[in-house]
Amino acid sequence: MFLNDVSVTYSAVLIAALVYFILGSIWYAPFLFGHRSIKHEEEACPTDKECCGCHVISYMGEFILDLVMAYILAVVIQLSQATEITEGISVAIWMWIGFIATTHFSAVLWGRKTLKSFFIHACFMLIGFMAMGAILIYFS
Repeated sequence: MFLNDVSVTYSAVLIAALVYFILGSIWYAPFLFGHRSIKHEEEACPTDKECCGCHVISYMGEFILDLVMAYILAVVIQLSQATEITEGISVAIWMWIGFIATTHFSAVLWGRKTLKSFFIHACFMLIGFMAMGAILIYFS
């Protein structure tokens, strides 16, 4: 199999996922862009008391997703033979353009999402992917 030659540094993946998770926690905090999604959150979980369990599950699930994204990005960076931090960031940007920006914009076209929502979510993911790309190169 062609992936036999790929060697991923798991500690780098863990660090990248943690940084992405922390960036997301800051980005979606009420003092930045979190207030934009409060209405949807209230519809999903009417009271904080009832929501306690769903928040824990959401945070755990998000971190698992972040680990998957960091791992896949690490594999793509390895396959691209990037060795410099700028190359890792470049690979992350191309992945973002090809998969994140396109799928998020599709929600604008078909899912009635606003351009404001697109920019809030897609820009966070761009910054997060760039950070992960740099971290994956630096710690590998």
